Parts: sequence; C-alpha cells; structure tokens
Amino acid sequence: MKLREFFLGKTSATTFGPAPDFENVVKVVISTFAVFVGFTINSYLNKPEVEDFRSWRFWAFIALASLLLRYIIGSSVHLNHVYVKKITVEKVERPRSRSAFLLFKDICFLVVFGMIAVHAAKASTFNDFVTGTLWFVGAGFLWSIVDLALRYAWSTNDSNEGPGHFVGLWIALDVALFVIVITVNYTMGHELTRAMVIAGVYLVFLLLDFLAIVRASQFG
Repeated sequence: MKLREFFLGKTSATTFGPAPDFENVVKVVISTFAVFVGFTINSYLNKPEVEDFRSWRFWAFIALASLLLRYIIGSSVHLNHVYVKKITVEKVERPRSRSAFLLFKDICFLVVFGMIAVHAAKASTFNDFVTGTLWFVGAGFLWSIVDLALRYAWSTNDSNEGPGHFVGLWIALDVALFVIVITVNYTMGHELTRAMVIAGVYLVFLLLDFLAIVRASQFG
C-alpha cells in the first residue's frame, strides 16, 4: 500500500477500503469536552460577583454559558452527523466522511475553542472578557473557512466529503456576531449596560446557531 493510499484509506488508487468506524472516537471526544465545559462553568461560578446582577460578571456568565453551549452542542451534532451517521452510497452504508485527517482537524479546533474559553473565563476586566469571546467567535469563523476549503479539496477524491449546504450561514452568523459585539462594546458607555446587551446578543445568536445546526443535520 502506497503512502497516499494509506493516508486516504484506499486499497488502490481508485478503490476505498472498508468504511472506518469513528463512533467510539467521537463518543470519547464529546464526553471529554463535556467534562471540560462543566469544569470551566464551575470555575467561573466560584467568583462571588457572579451572583450580583449589578456586576458585569453576572451578565458575562450568560455570554460565557451561551458560547460554551454553542461549543458543546455544535461539536456534538457536527461530529455525529459527519462521522457517525450512516449514508448509503452504491448500496453500501458508510459515514458521511471517511477522512481521519478531517476528523483530527475538527478535534484540534475543539481544543483551540477550549483554550480560548478558559482564557475568557479568567478575564479580570470586562473588556478582556469581551476580547476573549471575540477570539472564540473568530476561531469559529476560521474553522468554517478552513473546513470549507479542505472539504472542497477532499471532494475531488470522494464527492460525499464536500462542504455542507449551511456552511455559508455559519460564516455569516460569525461575522455578524463579531461586528455586533464590537459595535456594542465600543459605542455604549456604561460597562454594565454593555454587559447586559452583549449577554442578550450572545443568547440570540445561540438560538440562531442552534437553528442552523438543527437544519443542517435535518437537510444535510
């Protein structure tokens, strides 16, 4: 077996091997990050100011929780839809994606999301917190762009590896969220007002992102 065939999971230049089983890998990844998200939220809740709705930390927690929910729900639905859910191609059942490389890419991005979330949770000022959340949104935008490019490239070997129909929507949501949060944080004066509005913005975009995830898995 040549190196290229090994990398692509092929038995020859034109023939794929048996469909890989990613289910156990996906289960472990999702379970690990669920624990990580719980730890991050628990650590943030230990801050005494979180209980005071007159503190920016109270409203920042709403924004943080929205980001982390987006992170864990989105990753779970995406990984299961792409690497676990079976499709039938030429009367053979297989996962939508057979690429171990693309799965590894997704796992790497999830690690980056986790690191950014920890950084945002440890922020000592509201502006630092907002900056951390913007890095999070920016990472989501980068993930979509990288995934779009790689899946277009991968589809030359397997047409089922192409990008999903809703990737453009996710890119648009990330860009809109980034612009709105920056605008609010730099045009509204009072810190508490900014915190309240930004918390509301992140909640609304959590709903929009949730709808996009559901529709993407529904219509594939």
